[in-house]
Amino acid sequence: MICLLLFCLLLESPVLAKEITVTVDGKELSGNIFVENGVTYTALVPLLDAIGGWNAQWDSSRRAAHAETDLFTLTAPIGAWHMTADGYTYHMNAPTLLRDGRTYVPLRSVASLLGCQVTFTDWQ
Repeated sequence: MICLLLFCLLLESPVLAKEITVTVDGKELSGNIFVENGVTYTALVPLLDAIGGWNAQWDSSRRAAHAETDLFTLTAPIGAWHMTADGYTYHMNAPTLLRDGRTYVPLRSVASLLGCQVTFTDWQ
């Protein structure tokens, strides 16, 4: 009985996550980054803010994040393993996720699509 109680307590205890610091084109992204199944995810809007010039919005009818610049459009449907950029479909290494009202995308796939260089600078 004691073992069962200890097991239940361990399940309820918070797991300590490693803080990840990522640099995208020389701008540091921190927070809103996590690793799941070996894939580093970041919130889409902070990533686009680091790149600059993007206007992002949520399309509730399509359950997708949509972002655009003067020259480029990007749509990230939740749960999809692809994004649409200027009408073309680009496959990613993991699906887009929705967590706490934010759209999370696989960092490496989206940064590569947008022509950015990603550097992992710190694991604490």
